Amino acid sequence: MRILILDNNESFAYSLEKALNEIEPNVALAPNGFNLDHIDDWLTYIERLKPDCVIYRGGIRSVHKGQKEKELTELYNTLYTAKLLEVCKNNDLGFMFISSNQVFDGKSNHNYRETDLAHPINNYGKSMLKAENVVKTYEKGYIVRPGWIFGYPSDEVNKYINKAVNNHPINVNCNILANAIYLNDFAYRILYLILNNKYGIYHIYNNNAVTKAKMCDYVLKEMNLKTVVNDVDSSETLEYQYNPEFLVMDTNHDVIVNRDWQAAMDEYIYKLKVNNMFYQ
Repeated sequence: MRILILDNNESFAYSLEKALNEIEPNVALAPNGFNLDHIDDWLTYIERLKPDCVIYRGGIRSVHKGQKEKELTELYNTLYTAKLLEVCKNNDLGFMFISSNQVFDGKSNHNYRETDLAHPINNYGKSMLKAENVVKTYEKGYIVRPGWIFGYPSDEVNKYINKAVNNHPINVNCNILANAIYLNDFAYRILYLILNNKYGIYHIYNNNAVTKAKMCDYVLKEMNLKTVVNDVDSSETLEYQYNPEFLVMDTNHDVIVNRDWQAAMDEYIYKLKVNNMFYQ
């Protein structure tokens, strides 16, 4: 089994590679220098390497950036997904697209399941849904919609910690309710899907919905850190104003077993403390 991870965020790609390889040694590869401006070179690389599965997360993962750069968001998230999928189809390879909870509009009166109607309200979510619809045409396609992913060096948890260590104030959203997912838990779940050819759409998350403000408070308390934390409503900042306010997940699949995000966060914080892993 060989999995190729293509992600514009090298911090995320290398962390996911490490997490997958801790579960199943030598299963994952996150190549150096993946560059979305040289997509044709990567199509050729896939043809030559012929991994069992290619994982792609899109090139733009920000709602705010998606609103500012609609064409680039469509290019990186939708059109490049189609290009990568085509080479996987031609070589009979698995293809996993890491989508987003932003495909939903946040107006549901219940937690979102995989079968609920997707109706994005921002450019980023629209680009991800278009990519999903492309992947749905392939019998060896996986679509995974994770919660907020933490557990890699450039995640928001590390940003909270570094700001607090340097006594800088933290501005954090307080009204968008969603799920989080620890990267190691995410890796375990997607590896299970790939090893068992469980094609389809999956919501992957840790239990207990949370706002980023509550997550920040939890992290600072567990790390015994103090700084000024300013709760920011999504209507008060461009960064969050196009985000749905309710993105809590549920699942139709009994193969997905979730633990609480607090337990997963405790494990992550323990590793940060033991390894003195504080990132600037």
